[in-house]
Amino acid sequence: MNITPPILLSGFFKKTLLLVGGVFFFCFSSFAQPSSFTYFPPSDGDWQKMSWEEVDWNREKLAELLAWLPSQDTRAFLMVKDGKILLEEYWGSKLTGTGEMDQNSLWYWQDAAQTLTAVLIGIAQQEKLLSIKNSSQDFLGSGWTSMNPSMEQEIRLVHHLTMTTGIDDEIGNPMDFSPASLTYRAKPGSRLVVGKWKLEPD
Repeated sequence: MNITPPILLSGFFKKTLLLVGGVFFFCFSSFAQPSSFTYFPPSDGDWQKMSWEEVDWNREKLAELLAWLPSQDTRAFLMVKDGKILLEEYWGSKLTGTGEMDQNSLWYWQDAAQTLTAVLIGIAQQEKLLSIKNSSQDFLGSGWTSMNPSMEQEIRLVHHLTMTTGIDDEIGNPMDFSPASLTYRAKPGSRLVVGKWKLEPD
């Protein structure tokens, strides 16, 4: 198992989606000219919205997109133009199955969480706050796995980022991050795990 903490989105759902929801739409026949001023949402208060009338984009293609997204099990879609919300749609049920998806719903962020984590670690390394060569023990302490301390020390930040920690991913509960569930499978850096695809030496 390669540990990237799952991120559950709630009140800051829209703000974090700005990172992944600013999609470039090549299906639109024309694009509005870039604004000389880009708005940034405040940390407190409402995020400003832009009306569809303010942009000259193909509405038929938009309708096709909005019809297609829920067929791909999309739960939330946010379109941002010049920093303002142009479109915000939700589909399906909440992760808990207790109602319809909305802007305050929790959701498991999975690969997007790993991407954001990698970006933040890259920034931290650039600021000389850490190195991806640091042992994970420097941050998680000794005993975060069931391995002996010397084996555990070999797992470094770069191994988490590249899905090559060597921790056994074939466990009963993939959300169990207790030391007992984090066991040795292979030497760090030698075995890649990405979903159902596993690459390891013969």
